[in-house]
Amino acid sequence: MSQSRKAKVRARLVVMGMMAVTGAAFFYGFLTDDMARVTETQADQVSQGLIIRYIVAMALGGLVSGAIFAGMFGRMSIPGWVLALLGAVLASLIGGLVGSAIGLLPDLAADGLTLTEVISIGFGLVLIPLAMAGRPFMIAVWVVLMVATQIWAGRVRRQG
Repeated sequence: MSQSRKAKVRARLVVMGMMAVTGAAFFYGFLTDDMARVTETQADQVSQGLIIRYIVAMALGGLVSGAIFAGMFGRMSIPGWVLALLGAVLASLIGGLVGSAIGLLPDLAADGLTLTEVISIGFGLVLIPLAMAGRPFMIAVWVVLMVATQIWAGRVRRQG
């Protein structure tokens, strides 16, 4: 494998990993914000296994979307940063959608596809924007993660 090919593969792995972290972190952030608004009794009724399943599912969704959109990251020119911004938005949206679908796989296998599952999967598309809505800290975290992804992928690409 040529050096440039190895660099592209490494850059793809960087983006996949960073999008996996982003998906899991934003699901966890969204969940903790929601859990802060429920009673202790309601919180006790939430299955820890379900929470873990969705954190893992959102990480896997980020991994998949990172693989799909990795080529949009790592170019350090002004057009490259614009491309990375577009890639970051698309990867975040698609990562939530894919993660939601992965999280619902056990339910889909048991019950088949219902309107409830379709709505839940669709909700995954807006998970990250909803996690950021009205939360400047979450917006800042997303920006830092995406900038770090762009810079790291760029460094890895240039090393090839």
